[in-house]
Amino acid sequence: HGGAESDVDAGDRVRLDRNGPGAGRPQAHPHQGDDDPAEEAMTKKTLSPTPLLATFDLAKRYGDVDALLPLDLEIDAGERVVLVGHNGSGKSTLLRMVAGLLDPSDGEIEIVGAPAGSLEARAVTSFLPDEPVLYDDLSVREHVDYIGRLHGTDGYGDAEADAAERLGIAHRIDDLPARFSRGLRQKAAIALALVRP
Repeated sequence: HGGAESDVDAGDRVRLDRNGPGAGRPQAHPHQGDDDPAEEAMTKKTLSPTPLLATFDLAKRYGDVDALLPLDLEIDAGERVVLVGHNGSGKSTLLRMVAGLLDPSDGEIEIVGAPAGSLEARAVTSFLPDEPVLYDDLSVREHVDYIGRLHGTDGYGDAEADAAERLGIAHRIDDLPARFSRGLRQKAAIALALVRP
């Protein structure tokens, strides 16, 4: 990127654990090194006054079932985070709430300071579901062009062509995704997620 060096280590991650002490709460597992984790966390907070993503007592219930126990989470720009948990631990629920597709039962979500689901938050958020949602009658190029124009780009151009090449779908860019394998459909969905001004 050529910018200032980041304090965030690629080994940083957050884990959602439904079992044991602190179940359902994030557990940070920073890269093991000589640095003091508390000092590192304080440094990150002072460098980034508005986190990219923040949740405050975020929870989701379906009747008597807790899909996501109260969660406080803060992710700054440039951090790499992995959600780890068993089936049913709340990973997909959290991601759907962050994307604004599911309302929380309690708590709040902010994306760059804006509420999840707001226009400001959606402008900087991409969500890739397990099963890509694509129009049967649009080629990949037409999908990218359409989504790009919705996000204020000039449509399919050099950057989008480069992304298609890197994803290995450039040779199928004018084909209909309805005829693709699951893997190719997922690659097409990644191309759409990367379309931003």
